[in-house]
Amino acid sequence: MAADVDPFAYAAIKLNAIANSAILGATTSDLIDSDAVISLDCGSNTFFAARHLRLRGGQRLTSPGMLATMAPGLPFAIAAKFAYPARQSVAVVGDGGFAMLMAELTTAVQHNLPVKIVVLKNNSLSEVRFEQQELGNPPYGCDLGPIDFVGFAEACGADGFHCATPAEVRPAITAALRSPKAALVEAVVDPDEPPAKPEEVRV
Repeated sequence: MAADVDPFAYAAIKLNAIANSAILGATTSDLIDSDAVISLDCGSNTFFAARHLRLRGGQRLTSPGMLATMAPGLPFAIAAKFAYPARQSVAVVGDGGFAMLMAELTTAVQHNLPVKIVVLKNNSLSEVRFEQQELGNPPYGCDLGPIDFVGFAEACGADGFHCATPAEVRPAITAALRSPKAALVEAVVDPDEPPAKPEEVRV
């Protein structure tokens, strides 16, 4: 898909085909607590979260912004749970950033911190890939080897859930949020879903 495809038209086309950022963002917003602390990573997931998460007044959001600091989503969520043990702590991350520090899930398990992680899995550093395309370059070094994040979570002692279609999104996120333990949702998304730059976002 070309880098200049309208991301909103794309979301409508793909709505019934595969889990995408609009569905994940809206569903996560609907299900998380009114005072939840949400932690983001850096990458396409940051664009998607900014576009589709609907924050409420009692919630808090932490993010590296667009400083290209990959991997802090899970550590942010762990820190939030230590700081606010009574509040729900939810990380929304991409698979590229999460893979860099995913061993920290064992820290959450060790300290009995029921953090929740939604991993947007597209086996790609998609923001970098779209940036390369915008510069007229072919994608280089952006493909990621597929990881079984559900199996990884379970190996760490956490719960793991999987979704890949719109119908599977709400049950997977609901199950993760209801788990008394640290829990991860592996949400398979389309690597061709384009992030939108701020000037392209329509209100």
